[in-house]
Amino acid sequence: MHQLSGWDDTIVALATPPGVGAIGVTYNMTHTYVSDMVFNLRAPNGQILNLFNRHGNNGANFVNTTISSIGTANLSTALAPFTNNYAPTRAIGVGPTSGVSAASAYSNLYSAGTGVPQTWTLFMRDYEASDIGTLTSWSITITHN
Repeated sequence: MHQLSGWDDTIVALATPPGVGAIGVTYNMTHTYVSDMVFNLRAPNGQILNLFNRHGNNGANFVNTTISSIGTANLSTALAPFTNNYAPTRAIGVGPTSGVSAASAYSNLYSAGTGVPQTWTLFMRDYEASDIGTLTSWSITITHN
């Protein structure tokens, strides 16, 4: 568990072979105002994609929230708590200093693996210092064709 204002965490995953069908990030977080939050994902190839950019109309919490390349729910019209499979926001130029987004799609994150484990990093930023959130878990799922 992590309390955060600007924070990142890594997962080391198996090498990604050619033929990625989908990538999804699932996380759980308690937070009083999720509309203060930004989540970005850095792939092993260094590309950073914005997953979530200050949505939720001041609602609370993320509960088994999945942001994926095959997500269909629209974050900009959804209200917190977020409990569905959503498409990424894909905002450019947002996030903590060490994890500012520049990729425009999940496809920018796909690259063939080298046969060794690869590091994926989830970056988070809370744009309101007076609120406290706690990330309790996160995972990445890579599905192959």
